[in-house]
Amino acid sequence: MSSLTWLSVEELERDKKLPLFKKTLEIYEAQFKEQATGISYAPGRVEILGNHTDYNGGHVMSVALDVGTAVAFKTQSGTTTHVYSDSFQKFETFEVNTEDRASDPNSKWTDYIKGALREVPEIILNSQGANLAVVTDLPMGSGLSSSASLTISTLIAGLILSDQKSIEPMDLAQRGQHSEVEFVGMPCGLLDQFSSVFGRENHLLYLDCEQLTHDAIPLTHEKVVIVIADSGIRHQLVDGEYAKLKASCERACKELGTLLDKPLRFLRDVSSEEFFRVYDQLDPQDRRRAKHVILENERVLLGKEIASQNTKELGRLMVQSHESSRDDFGNSCRELDLLVEIAQKLPGFLGGKLSGGGFGGSAVFLVNEEESPHFIAGLKDGFESVSTTSVSPYKASIGDCARGYRWA
Repeated sequence: MSSLTWLSVEELERDKKLPLFKKTLEIYEAQFKEQATGISYAPGRVEILGNHTDYNGGHVMSVALDVGTAVAFKTQSGTTTHVYSDSFQKFETFEVNTEDRASDPNSKWTDYIKGALREVPEIILNSQGANLAVVTDLPMGSGLSSSASLTISTLIAGLILSDQKSIEPMDLAQRGQHSEVEFVGMPCGLLDQFSSVFGRENHLLYLDCEQLTHDAIPLTHEKVVIVIADSGIRHQLVDGEYAKLKASCERACKELGTLLDKPLRFLRDVSSEEFFRVYDQLDPQDRRRAKHVILENERVLLGKEIASQNTKELGRLMVQSHESSRDDFGNSCRELDLLVEIAQKLPGFLGGKLSGGGFGGSAVFLVNEEESPHFIAGLKDGFESVSTTSVSPYKASIGDCARGYRWA
């Protein structure tokens, strides 16, 4: 993928997301009584393999979705930025500066916007103000990376507002990750931002999170669709569970380095053979976390090799990944386990697992396209027969990459 440059209004008219863009521009005009001078967009993602491997320097596989977040914008005189979100139905105002280090406990969603804009040096230097309207068709808190979608779309808006002509895609993804880690306080890896920036229609995405090598793998050889089911359990990963898992992985990595007498930067540097050689000498909880990560990396690498020829095998790896998340990593929940358990008995099922940080959010499934209506109906009925909550599984399309448009 070459440098990301901004597109024209003529190209906007041909974009598949035009309905979302028109809605966003209309909301901007209604709220700010002026016309925007550009619009940015970044998709959400669903993780196929590589659960919690990214911050361990490992390997991940994902797809960008055809839903995401749009930001309409225009530069303003003065130093104040005004933001209106259709999702929250309210305005927020703030100034972007280097002194603003603390997040706002009363408006957590604007932390992602503040953090993203702080990654554009020209905005900091010029104390630049703007009007922004944020509209999304991506469900928030469902494990589909609404936060990275908001961060990346805001970053693109900031780059255009500061008159930057282009950006290298990996630089954009890394700035998005940096803003979430350093400003929002979410110790995430690069999976979400990479997926949003590098998305490619009808392709799986692969990333080596240490070497930053990546690939797009076509998923068009068989009639397979992705089905997503939101468990209904909202997750708040900033609240601490994610950080505890990361700390456990870091402790295990340090201890493994000592036991194996080799320098280790990440758990990715440990083979399964080495791990099981010293398995009994590790702290029981930390070794379960490490076991998941080490074997998950191996699943991703195998999945990368077979995904374009054998979706049945890819699906089997997804089930193994979920079982590992449930039994070893400890980031599943009853509702996600039920969804995967029920799905395995349904027609058309190829594979399934929790997606993203876990503790709630969504499960993702690979399903035979012809059987997908029966699968979706069966998953809904099966889940609701044993749970007090409802579920609405849906067929998801693989979307394209983040992008920005300017016309003034």
